[in-house]
Amino acid sequence: MQKDLASARAEWINEAEQDQTERERREESDLLTYRDREGRYADFHATGHTFITNLSRAGVSPKTHPRKKPRNRQNPFLLRRRNG
Repeated sequence: MQKDLASARAEWINEAEQDQTERERREESDLLTYRDREGRYADFHATGHTFITNLSRAGVSPKTHPRKKPRNRQNPFLLRRRNG
C-alpha cells in the first residue's frame, strides 16, 4: 500500500508541472501519504469497510455487492498459527 500511495502521490504532484503554485500546494498536502502530519496512518482494512459502506449508502443491494467472508475459525492453519 505504501508504494502504491507514493506512486499515486508522485503522479498527482507531477500533473501540476505547468503551475508552480499548484505544484507547491500539492507537495505541502497530506493527500495520498501513508502517514499524515498528525501521525495517522492509511488503513488498508478500513478501505474495504468504507467501500462496502459507500455501496450501501448509494443504494446498492447487499445481495449484489461483495461482502467480507467471515474467518473460518475451524481452519487448521489458523489454529496452528494461534497456538504455535
